[in-house]
Amino acid sequence: MLLLFFRNSNDIDGRIVESAALKLPIAANAATAEAIAAFKAVETTIDMRFSYVIFEGDARVIMKELISKEEDFSEIGQILDKAKSLLQQLAKFRINHTRREGNKAAHEQYS
Repeated sequence: MLLLFFRNSNDIDGRIVESAALKLPIAANAATAEAIAAFKAVETTIDMRFSYVIFEGDARVIMKELISKEEDFSEIGQILDKAKSLLQQLAKFRINHTRREGNKAAHEQYS
């Protein structure tokens, strides 16, 4: 299950204004699951017609790859390349790595 949280960037407390839960296919490993989740997050924000998005995740390799200009030939490269392609449809976006301890919304509220 992928949980997406949309925060109001104008709100000083960064309150969640929208959320979505999506079922993901069973993945072979954690990296594949994280890559699919990243792709689905990008796809969902485009479907919701957001123009400025900040993506945060605690999977450092995935967040780093999403901002990389280089093609990824790893097992998850195809998924991440699709996500990077979709990112170009957004007017503005930012990718942030968040330590797992700082990702409270996902790991406390829904664990």
